[in-house]
Amino acid sequence: MTELQSLSRRQTLGLLAVVLATALFVRLQLFTGMVRGDDFHYAQAAYELSQGRTHFDVWPEGTARVGLYGPVALLYAVFGVSEATTLAFPLLASLGTVVIVFALGALVGGAAAGLLGAMLWAVFPLDIFLATDLLPDGPLTFFTAAGVYAVLRAESGRGRARWGWAGLTAGLLLWALLIKPTAIATLAFVAAYLLVRLGQDVWARLPEAGQRRAGWGVAGVIVLLGLGLVALQYNFFWLKLGRTASEFAEVILQGRINLHADGLITTYTPLFFVFGPLLLAALLAALAGRMAGGALLGWGLFNVFFYEWGSFGLNLRHYNPLQDWADGRYMLYVFPPLVALAGVFMAQRVNERRLLIGVGLWAGLVAAGAWAAVEQPALAETVFKFASLAALPLVVLALAWEPLEFRKIWRGGLGLGLVLLLGLAGLAPTPPYDGREFATDRALVRGLAALADEAALTDETLVYTDRINEGLRLDLAFGFELAHNWRGAFPERPENRLRVWPPGEAVPPGSVLVLFDPANLPPDAAQLISEKFVGDTLLFRAYLLEGGDGE
Repeated sequence: MTELQSLSRRQTLGLLAVVLATALFVRLQLFTGMVRGDDFHYAQAAYELSQGRTHFDVWPEGTARVGLYGPVALLYAVFGVSEATTLAFPLLASLGTVVIVFALGALVGGAAAGLLGAMLWAVFPLDIFLATDLLPDGPLTFFTAAGVYAVLRAESGRGRARWGWAGLTAGLLLWALLIKPTAIATLAFVAAYLLVRLGQDVWARLPEAGQRRAGWGVAGVIVLLGLGLVALQYNFFWLKLGRTASEFAEVILQGRINLHADGLITTYTPLFFVFGPLLLAALLAALAGRMAGGALLGWGLFNVFFYEWGSFGLNLRHYNPLQDWADGRYMLYVFPPLVALAGVFMAQRVNERRLLIGVGLWAGLVAAGAWAAVEQPALAETVFKFASLAALPLVVLALAWEPLEFRKIWRGGLGLGLVLLLGLAGLAPTPPYDGREFATDRALVRGLAALADEAALTDETLVYTDRINEGLRLDLAFGFELAHNWRGAFPERPENRLRVWPPGEAVPPGSVLVLFDPANLPPDAAQLISEKFVGDTLLFRAYLLEGGDGE
């Protein structure tokens, strides 16, 4: 424990509120929005559910994830379809993860450790990106992390409180499974953790001779399991474990995703250029026993192993790391225990007085950085790069802190400086997981929403478009009233009002034609009703067919 335990409850809650407010501002300022593809399908599923319809046979991998789009369906039913109701759930889940990381750190290392972990998660680049897009990875991270926190509270609780936490654990992990199958990793960890705790309780009740016999029995089981795993691999199992460690380190240090994706576009994503060394430093410190957090350490290592070895096949006979075929967002669930450990690690290097001041400085710097990233990108880019480069030696210095026995006067300055620099470095652009890269996509969605207001369609108006893949964007913009045929089977069902226009073919009078391809020309009897640009780039043109055959 550190001297930071003297933070009062009121001070702690006040500082956490500042962190949450800053996290909210950053996520809204660096807004991502509906820009990918799967997100529109989840929104479509939510709308269908809000209307009392289910289509589990359509896109079964996604429509099975009711835990993700069910809350959105409820918001649609109560407040209607809008960008706000579509993205409220992932945004709340992201802010909830900030709170859970705080709670995990506070459980292990006290309030200051929790606050420092929460500050790190508030500027964690991948979470910022996913907070305002309807994808499963952010909510999955919240529910799995909350489930682990609940089981830790249940394990240390008494009486009714213990059973209450246990019930909450079951509910959270069940919900996580309904968001994405990757939640099986957390279920497996929780089962393993409870078995270990049960074994420790049984061990403590055994006499000395019984402990010796039990120890030999456990050692024998471990040896047999190790031999079995080696046999399953057909070759050097431990060399593959070494490959796991080196490739995961490459992911978090260099951001390399899709390292071995045959036939796929590989990406280089410097998501963790600064965070990676800090997380590894915290992990090494925990392994060396220099800080508390055995449960967090086990959970973090378990997540790393599952990410590299489990993927969705759970086939230990074939090493198929998840980044072989997936993008970086799939690994977000790995990081809550590592970030919480980093908060515990940093709490040993900050004193209370400087933390109270530091949260305010951090909030101001981060808010100004998020604003500058949008309004003054050239200046912000320079600042972010400087912060990233300046933070790296401080991370190394923090790792070497205890062996070098620096004078106490350095203590607050090192920790606070690292906190402030990480706050800025976390906002550095991280393509392709940076909302600022999707300005054109956001402008397109908002332009279509403006068209929905401008066109003043009736319930019978047909809408034609020259691009099938923009159909879901059109339907979302019009509140799904066009009944997009999301089975992808065209020609459309008769009741659908959203149609595909083969260029040159006739369009019925009174219809609206939305053209995304500037090379396509509308029929002669067409009146331009809307035209949207980003700079000099045409987004779309919309026409009203006043009459005639159309050519």
